[in-house]
Amino acid sequence: MLQDDFILRQIREMIHAVMRMLFQVNASELSPEVIEDASARTVLEELLALTDEGRIDEAENQLYEMTCDGDRQNLEIGLLFYYNLNGKDDDFLEAHNFSREEIMTMCGLKNKNHFIKAHLKPLLESGQLRMTIPDKPNSRNQKYVAVKSED
Repeated sequence: MLQDDFILRQIREMIHAVMRMLFQVNASELSPEVIEDASARTVLEELLALTDEGRIDEAENQLYEMTCDGDRQNLEIGLLFYYNLNGKDDDFLEAHNFSREEIMTMCGLKNKNHFIKAHLKPLLESGQLRMTIPDKPNSRNQKYVAVKSED
C-alpha cells in the first residue's frame, strides 16, 4: 500500500510538473477543462468515458494511435488521460487488469530511482523545480513546485 501511495504521488507530481512547464497549466487538480482547444478536450473526455466504463485497453489503444505523430496537443491529452487513470482506486484498476506500475511506465517512469535520476534531479538542478521542504528532501510530505521563468 505504501509503495502504491508513493507511486501515485510521483505520477501526480510528475504530470503536474510537465503540464506546468510545457503547457503553462498551473491548476491544483487537472481536468479536461484545462485544455483550451475544444476538440482536444472532447477527445480526452471520450477517452475518459471509455476508462470509466472499464475499457482502459481500448482507450489506451486510441491514445497510442493519436500520439504516434508527435503532436504537442496529443501529449497534453495523454498526460491528462494518465493523470485521470492514476486517480482511480486500486480496486478499479485491478478489476480492469491495470496497475499503477503500468501508468508509471506509460508516463516514462521506470521506477522511483529512475524518476529521480532522469527527471526530478535535472529539473531541480536547472532551477525549474524547487522543493517545498528543502531541508528534508526525503520527507514523505515533500512536494515540488515549478519555478516561474523570468522570460
